[in-house]
Amino acid sequence: MKSNKKIPKSEVRNHILKTAKELFLEHGYFKTSLRDISQKGEVSLGRIYVYFKKKEDIFYELVKPVVFMIEHETYSHESDLEQNNQILQRMVTKEGFKNGLNRAFDLIEQYRDEFYLLFFKAEGFKKVDIGDVITKSYKINYDVTIKLLKDMGYIDKVLFDESSINTHLTLYINIYKEFLSKDFTVEEKNLFIENMANFLYYGNLGALEQIDSDAIKIGG
Repeated sequence: MKSNKKIPKSEVRNHILKTAKELFLEHGYFKTSLRDISQKGEVSLGRIYVYFKKKEDIFYELVKPVVFMIEHETYSHESDLEQNNQILQRMVTKEGFKNGLNRAFDLIEQYRDEFYLLFFKAEGFKKVDIGDVITKSYKINYDVTIKLLKDMGYIDKVLFDESSINTHLTLYINIYKEFLSKDFTVEEKNLFIENMANFLYYGNLGALEQIDSDAIKIGG
């Protein structure tokens, strides 16, 4: 099909992405073809190939900001004292869990479509698996936290076994999905985050019993 739609050259790439996003959200990655994108967007396949070599490249371009953010939501092994204490606040205190959940919620609100694509519409997309991305980020942060706790004398052994870590990861991924499953009111959001923070914190008390979390203060 030849396109009769006149699209300024400077807007073609964004037009392709916008059209593809609509189709991916409606039909999913697997059931959307480049021809579908061409027909809906009234852009020839030839013009699409100028900007993207394959369908996978279009999908990745759409979700890349989210993947990048999660990949870089990691802690450094070389942090100063204040950064170290901030890390511990986030990982072993109830307020830290709440702040982390609020940040996740805010990111999903900002990039709802992109998260939705990755969690629910990515069947057949092989370049990135959102579960793997979250797992890698979580394990890096876990390793940094454990090292800090050991260096500061709070613990002398690993807190969680592999099974516990995987349980946490499953829970976090399900929290993302829950955030995406409905439009929360402010009250519903706050209640959900409060309940999940309590669950995460008190569920960790057995593993964290050697740590006086109240003693962990910013810059202390």
